[in-house]
Amino acid sequence: KELHRGFLTVQIGYIEDKEVCVKVLHCRRIASCGHSGLANPYVTLQPHPAASFEVHDLFPRTKVHKNTLTPLFDESFYFTVAPEVVQKCAIVFSVLSRNRVFDDTLDGEGIFLLSNVRSIASRSDVEEVDQTTLPLKWPSEPRGKTFDLLCRRGVIDEEAAEFVKARRFLAKRMRRSKIK
Repeated sequence: KELHRGFLTVQIGYIEDKEVCVKVLHCRRIASCGHSGLANPYVTLQPHPAASFEVHDLFPRTKVHKNTLTPLFDESFYFTVAPEVVQKCAIVFSVLSRNRVFDDTLDGEGIFLLSNVRSIASRSDVEEVDQTTLPLKWPSEPRGKTFDLLCRRGVIDEEAAEFVKARRFLAKRMRRSKIK
């Protein structure tokens, strides 16, 4: 049984034929990272597959909140995505803790499948969407038949190659976080 590394609460809506609206609300019970027993958390957002999205900010992320395990973010992000592919996409939320000396530490990640997204009329309507609480988990080591197939497919498919590269990078970052 995999242990949760905390929880992230978000609100997500889709403005028909236009964009995904994401509101990152807060985290609770995230793992402490520092000697003080607290963390300096922030959240990054990674739309997948990235080629399906027009991202307004190259590396969308929240502000860092210092010395807390229960940060209140209340920040909104917007991604343009075509209606014919939105149901096949996902957003990966990674909660990290800022570290001034070493690499930032991964606390956990949660995934929201956009096949579950609710339609809204405007950006402000995202406030009316039910809150979704995502359990934060360690990303699994990329392996298995499906991952091997994606590796082979990456030779001719840019999206598959991008996905494989991102998962390997995340696994490497995860291994370094566990060592510290």
